[in-house]
Amino acid sequence: TLGDGETYYYVVEREGGLPIDLSTHPNQFAGAVRLGFDDNDELSAPVDAVWSKVTVTPSVVPADGASYAIVTVTPYDWNGVAIGSGCDVSVDDIQLAPGTQADSVEDNLDGSYSFKVSSTSSGTAQVVVDVEGVFLATTPQITFTN
Repeated sequence: TLGDGETYYYVVEREGGLPIDLSTHPNQFAGAVRLGFDDNDELSAPVDAVWSKVTVTPSVVPADGASYAIVTVTPYDWNGVAIGSGCDVSVDDIQLAPGTQADSVEDNLDGSYSFKVSSTSSGTAQVVVDVEGVFLATTPQITFTN
């Protein structure tokens, strides 16, 4: 309901009438709920490069090939509302050197995405993330030590 006593439902279908998975993301500050779905059109995604977040834990990792940092990406729109599941998230492998992406990007189904980064060489990696064709402004570093 939107405060008017009415209940609203949305039906989203693919061409041919097949259903599309929806994700919901409440925004407690705006008193709103965002419905999201993947339409496979990267130009329609309202990803905001500045509002979106990229975090690395830990930021200093042994360069032993077995230890890793976890990169978490949370895409937001220009209103600061999480976009949700179904985004195409990738990392710039060249900037990530000497680190390498240890696994594929996982959709955590909570509005965030994550992947692991490891290295066998010491040095500093820059994490440059692309979400739906938008390069995010936050580019944290991972330091690999011997």
